[in-house]
Amino acid sequence: MKQSKPAPQPERRTGVWVDLAQFSELRPTFAGRRIRYLIEGAFPRLNAHGEQVPGNGLARCLAKISTRDDGRYGLWLIDLVAFDEWVDSLRCEPLPERGEATTAA
Repeated sequence: MKQSKPAPQPERRTGVWVDLAQFSELRPTFAGRRIRYLIEGAFPRLNAHGEQVPGNGLARCLAKISTRDDGRYGLWLIDLVAFDEWVDSLRCEPLPERGEATTAA
C-alpha cells in the first residue's frame, strides 16, 4: 500500500515572543509609554462621534495573556519578528537628495 506524502505547508516564520519589559530593552526606541500607546491603537475602536476607527495594524504582533475574565491585568506579549515586519511595512518612499529636481504629476 502506497503512503501519500502530506501536502506541503506554506513556510511560516516563527517569532520570538517577549513581554513589554524585555521588548523595551531590545527596542529602546519604543520603550514604556510609546509601545503602550501603539498597543492602545492596535485594535479597531469607536471615536467620540461613534464612528469606527481602524487599528494601526500592530494587532497581528500582539498576544495578551489575561489573568481575569474581563481582560484586565493581563500580560502583553510582542512577536519581535512580526513587529519588525510591521515597522518595515510603514516605511515611506525615501526623500530625494537635496538639489535634485522633483517632478510633480
